[in-house]
Amino acid sequence: MFCEKAMELVRELHRAPEGQLPAFNEDGLRQVLEEMKALYEQNQSDVNEAKSGGRGDLIPTIKFRHCSLLRNRRCTVAYLYDRLLRIRALRWEYGSVLPNALRFHMSAEEMEWFNHYKKSLATYMRSLGGDEGLDITQDMKPPKSLYIENLQRGRNPVILSPHSTLLGFLAVSVDIHRHLEILTFVFLLIKTGQLDPLEYPRKEY
Repeated sequence: MFCEKAMELVRELHRAPEGQLPAFNEDGLRQVLEEMKALYEQNQSDVNEAKSGGRGDLIPTIKFRHCSLLRNRRCTVAYLYDRLLRIRALRWEYGSVLPNALRFHMSAEEMEWFNHYKKSLATYMRSLGGDEGLDITQDMKPPKSLYIENLQRGRNPVILSPHSTLLGFLAVSVDIHRHLEILTFVFLLIKTGQLDPLEYPRKEY
């Protein structure tokens, strides 16, 4: 059926939850391009025959194939563009280094686009806020508190500030002396799963 493979690409993204990136469907995209090539070659042959042999009866078929080509193109562009929007959102959620599971779902061209985008974003953020720049990807939503009181130990040593170092291992969950650290130092670590906040009731003073 004409355009069925292209429509399936769009349905595939529609079924994926928002914020998730399904694996790049290289095989499906290749099938769509092969169908478009076959439709174009058939149209070229019929157009030549219609011109040379006066076959006006071929015109409706030529128009139908042309509409199928346009529909395939729209679906393909929608598929690729929606994936780029999702990849752009991942940069804001996970930072400049994506988890391996997400990178595995991206094509080589998408990885190249992501690298260009994160460099452009980093250049822009360095131009803000004076010499130190401004990380506009932090605090996308208003935080409940400016401080994190309790942290689960991470996999590797983590430098939170010039005077504070957290050492630990992933398998051990320990309250680390109720450190009060500014949220911006640990926000990215929490999002990437290297640190987990531990909920404790607040003491009344």
